[in-house]
Amino acid sequence: MSDANTTTPTPSVDNDNVMAAIATIPLVGLIMYYGIKDSSDLVKFYAKQSIGLLLVSIILSVVSFIVGFIPFIGLLVSCLVSIVGLGLGVIWLVLFINALQGKKFRLPVLADAVDQLIK
Repeated sequence: MSDANTTTPTPSVDNDNVMAAIATIPLVGLIMYYGIKDSSDLVKFYAKQSIGLLLVSIILSVVSFIVGFIPFIGLLVSCLVSIVGLGLGVIWLVLFINALQGKKFRLPVLADAVDQLIK
């Protein structure tokens, strides 16, 4: 018979880490950065990072759309944008994992640009 008092330990994740991981989702991060004023520094940090990823993906989409009308160059640019989009997905996954772990992972160029853009 099993003892009713024995419990299996479950891994505990800090609430700020979960909120920071949710903030890495680009549009959600934008809403969280401007909507939640009393959030922790970790949540704001990752919300800024996700805003940067959102801006990069919007710029890439617009460039791909505009250049897509040019017959041969449009195809090349669309392929390049697709590859960069996959890279952005990998970067988002790295941000998500680091946010869950509570580590601050700063994107080298993008973080500095976003810090200057958003104060």
